[in-house]
Amino acid sequence: LSELALARPALEEARTIAGRIGYSLGHGLASTFIAEVHMAQGDPASALAASETAILQLRQCSAVLLVPQALVSRGKSLFALGRHQEAVAQFDEILVKGNIGSGADAADFRKAMICRARTLQAAGRTTEARDARREVEDQIRSAGLEVEENSGLAEMRREIEG
Repeated sequence: LSELALARPALEEARTIAGRIGYSLGHGLASTFIAEVHMAQGDPASALAASETAILQLRQCSAVLLVPQALVSRGKSLFALGRHQEAVAQFDEILVKGNIGSGADAADFRKAMICRARTLQAAGRTTEARDARREVEDQIRSAGLEVEENSGLAEMRREIEG
């Protein structure tokens, strides 16, 4: 955590400067990274606020390829706060409504799919969680990647299918 403790003030300073000079892209990126640091430090409420700021700033400057990571951060924050239905809705917005975009990073897409599956599971929506997990695994395989044990999917499969 010592590196995170150093990163947050530097990121907050970068965000402040970007805001002061009207650089929405820099402000949005710094806010996205601040949200991730807050999550890593166990502060999902602050992460939620930072991710919402990031989404607003990145959309304001039409940085559509950078919005998905902020949306994923928002969903993870909602999940950590126990707001599972809102988290599912956030991941649905990312995946179903096409906010990922054709040029967006495929890793963000897979991350959102994994988070959505875990959130459905936590919300007790087991059948949907199982279907979502299978969809994630299919997407990963179709990309020519292996479904890794450390992705959490194997553990999820065991929990869902007993």
